[in-house]
Amino acid sequence: MLEPTIPHNETQRIETLLKLKILDTPETDRYDRYTRICNQLFGTPIAVISLVDRYRQWFKSVCGLDAKETPRNISFCGHAILAGDVFEIPDATQDSRFEDNPLVTGEPNIRFYAGAPLKAPNGQNLGTLCIIDKKPRNLNIEETILLKNLADMIIEDMVRYIDLSTGLENRNALIETCKHYQDGENAKLNVSLALFDTNEIFKVRSTEKMRNRWCENFATQLRSLFPETKLVAHLGGNHFAALFESTNPLRRGHRLNQLYASPGVALDTGGCGALYPDFVGCIDYNRNTYASGEDLVRSIDKKFFSNEHSQASEREIAH
Repeated sequence: MLEPTIPHNETQRIETLLKLKILDTPETDRYDRYTRICNQLFGTPIAVISLVDRYRQWFKSVCGLDAKETPRNISFCGHAILAGDVFEIPDATQDSRFEDNPLVTGEPNIRFYAGAPLKAPNGQNLGTLCIIDKKPRNLNIEETILLKNLADMIIEDMVRYIDLSTGLENRNALIETCKHYQDGENAKLNVSLALFDTNEIFKVRSTEKMRNRWCENFATQLRSLFPETKLVAHLGGNHFAALFESTNPLRRGHRLNQLYASPGVALDTGGCGALYPDFVGCIDYNRNTYASGEDLVRSIDKKFFSNEHSQASEREIAH
């Protein structure tokens, strides 16, 4: 048996996978529908959405198999993530890399395997959408393209609500979260947002890794100080929003000072003093004021634009 090699970009690949915050999450119909569709389309008994972690392959969705994970060193998907395209094994018993693999010699008695890489937008192969049969077979060209297209749809679903550069939720996540507060009992809850602009912070000479670490720490400190924090989102560029299930606690000045005094919230500029994110203001969210999450996000964008325009005017006056 040939164990899969570790890709040269393994560190970056694992970092991307962890930012998705998807490992060990419960099964959802959102992903189970893909594996059910695969079994019906390709006529295979087993279909899996597999994510390749450091030492295991973990199954986000599996149809036709009882396992939730297997060791990475015996996985077919560990080989598949090294491929640029669909990785296909027509008959594992006739392939020297797999003929004595325990997944071939024992349950689930793999003969045929085809795995399409789940390629993140940054180019990292995080796992596969794979189909498995207990008898040898081949995919035709149309089936190969179809499997790849389904894998592309899955990764689009996985990254839809996450900003991969920071690991924080994105504006799609904010819009989706707001839907939770539009109807029923949840519509009676006080919901508010605090807006932050990191323009000055990110202008200093800091690496992307330093900025991403700051973003992660800033979100951690917000959630620690304010348990009512439900979401911290990177809206793009230098703009961030924190959603609270309460009247905005940062309206009270001393709470903002508490946040700024938290470890790591200031970005060290290397001898030129510490820089803090600019607190742009608060917005109360309710369905009487905003018809939808999209409507709220448009209002947020206007508030950021107004703040940046005001700062630019102040700089012109100062000069």
